[in-house]
Amino acid sequence: SKDSRERVYDRTINVLLRKVKPDYAWPRLQKDEAKPSWISVDFDNWRDWENEEDEGKVEYDQYVDMIREMAKDNKGAPPDMGDLSDVSAPPLPPNCHDSL
Repeated sequence: SKDSRERVYDRTINVLLRKVKPDYAWPRLQKDEAKPSWISVDFDNWRDWENEEDEGKVEYDQYVDMIREMAKDNKGAPPDMGDLSDVSAPPLPPNCHDSL
């Protein structure tokens, strides 16, 4: 993909490959099934795409906790909604009353 990049150092070449289809697991890097001895994985920079969903869940859980904390701190009177009765709602379609 366009986000892939490479860096050349004295003894190594680091290549960052980004998948076009992020949810697709690659069986190997090359068409040849034999693993070349000169290619290795830098596990210090490894990101497992299967666990990325868990990272989003942690952020979501933190957001939910923050909302709950804000709601707990805001125990004042509910907002006045008396002026909402002045607004007329459009009539319901005829079929809608059957399910009530």
